[in-house]
Amino acid sequence: VSLTIDHPSKNWRLGSVLVEDTADDAMRFAQLMKDDLVIIEFEGTPVPTSARLRFVSQHRDEELHRVCLERHDLLAGHTTAQMDFGELAKITDFVEAAMLESETRGGPLVARGRGNPIGPGPRRSPADVEANSVEQSRVGRMGEEIANQYFQSLLDQEILIEVTWIADLHANAPYDFILVWRETNEREFVDVKTTSGPHDNPVYLSYAELVCASAARREGSGYRVFRISELSMASKGMFLEGTSELAETILSIIDATPDGVRPLGFQVSVDLFDNNGRLIDLSAFGNEE
Repeated sequence: VSLTIDHPSKNWRLGSVLVEDTADDAMRFAQLMKDDLVIIEFEGTPVPTSARLRFVSQHRDEELHRVCLERHDLLAGHTTAQMDFGELAKITDFVEAAMLESETRGGPLVARGRGNPIGPGPRRSPADVEANSVEQSRVGRMGEEIANQYFQSLLDQEILIEVTWIADLHANAPYDFILVWRETNEREFVDVKTTSGPHDNPVYLSYAELVCASAARREGSGYRVFRISELSMASKGMFLEGTSELAETILSIIDATPDGVRPLGFQVSVDLFDNNGRLIDLSAFGNEE
């Protein structure tokens, strides 16, 4: 971040105009200091047509600032660092600050969004929010269709003896499929998590899914996340192991919160799963049309 000048602004220029503090947030830019950070998201390809700036103040966003420096040593002689969508999603995408530490795993467990503690947060119109919701539903549905085709192929190969697409009839169910494997005759609940980005994009787990994953383990059934990535390209899939164990760890943290507090869900790094499984080529299944 550039040095302060004698003006209630920083010398960020948009169209050669200084970006000044707003009347309702007089310290929005003036609080920025040397070694603070800015994340710039460009839109449009191959030539960007717009950009959004996300300022990270060490004073106001200490934890987020720390996470940025841990992932990219920006203060060690580098003025900029390029991040792919997966890295950006892990650092920001409005997932800020509060990191719950897991004693059993010895590292960050879940990032909880808290947003700007004073300002109104990122500017999104109702139309933007609605469009994002529609797109998420579209991606989720396409992922389920691809997963169903893949599971049906396993049924044809007699690797599975039963495939039930639950979410096709009950959209709010805490899992999408019930599979029965021939080798073990075990019933398994499978929740499909789809992203158009890379495999290591965070996974969202709802409270209901966490409870179901934990209960399945106690009842002797399996519960796994089936991760589908790169949906808009050559789709890939992977079963993420340890879903039930991770769910129990997160639920134990929720149990420590005051009565009456129940989060809707968590955005979780795929690194917290035992995701050393085989990456499956799903390019033969489904299409975008």
